[in-house]
Amino acid sequence: MSAGPVPEGSAGPACFRPSRQRACNSAAAFAARPATARADARVAPRPTSVWLSHQRGNLRTTDGDLVAHRGFAAPLHHDDAKPIPGGKNVKSHSIRLIALLLALAPFAASQTGTTPAKPESKPQTTPATPAKPATTPAATAESTPSVPVTGLTAENSAKVESALKAHTSTIYKCESCSKVALESGMCCEKPTKAVTGPALKSVKVDAATSTVSFTLAPGYAVRLTEIEKAIKPEGVTVQHDRLKLTNDTSITVVGVADQAAADELRKAINDAKLFEQIDIKTPAGKREASIVIKRAGTGATTEAKVKETLAKANPGFVVSDVVWMSPAQS
Repeated sequence: MSAGPVPEGSAGPACFRPSRQRACNSAAAFAARPATARADARVAPRPTSVWLSHQRGNLRTTDGDLVAHRGFAAPLHHDDAKPIPGGKNVKSHSIRLIALLLALAPFAASQTGTTPAKPESKPQTTPATPAKPATTPAATAESTPSVPVTGLTAENSAKVESALKAHTSTIYKCESCSKVALESGMCCEKPTKAVTGPALKSVKVDAATSTVSFTLAPGYAVRLTEIEKAIKPEGVTVQHDRLKLTNDTSITVVGVADQAAADELRKAINDAKLFEQIDIKTPAGKREASIVIKRAGTGATTEAKVKETLAKANPGFVVSDVVWMSPAQS
């Protein structure tokens, strides 16, 4: 059996449900008012605030008045209820109202003189710097002089190598402090002791590059004149114009009679910028000096270049030998 038509001004069949009774009563009361009263109520609704009930999405005022309920919305006065056509705008109205309240929250806080509490920031911690591993001084690298030669072939390479390995040298060692020298003398108020042994620790002969390379035995030294004497029987000679002078090398110069001559020798070497750092030693009782190369530098100074420089500075300065020394001696 279908229901009859709903009388004009009545709340409709939905008012039979208890959950909608209050909204329907408000709507009916609003419709029963005179037109002028209804207009006045719309123009000047009484001020109030709104809160959102979590029960079935009801929107109420702080006085408990139902503003929206499942398809009906009412003005702020509970007697001014009117239906929302189709009953589909309740959710969107609620969302808009919540967004409005959130937007007005900072303004309300400024009016009351309070600011929203900021979340506490965590103190920044600086990551600990990992400790650097302790470093130990690097061991002194062995010097490997290379002597350019001519006459070296695949047939005589083995004999040249054997001759150099068999070469012995005499050094003079102090028995008290173990200091080593190439000449006999006094040390720690005692005469030094002569020690003879193999001067070269290793030898490499390369016929392809025409070079003879070697490393010195600890504490020993070898002269260029000694190498020339060892390889000459095999028809091999040294190329002096290509011989490069490196660290821990001593150049013996004759014709240095006194300290003034030694100073002149030093000035000639420094002015020509042949090496970065040198030391001049003048043995007592000898008319000669030793140019000890401490730092050869990046330039490739040859024996021939040194001879040319000294001849221009003083024709009496003559290079007589080149001595390679182990770091312990230099």
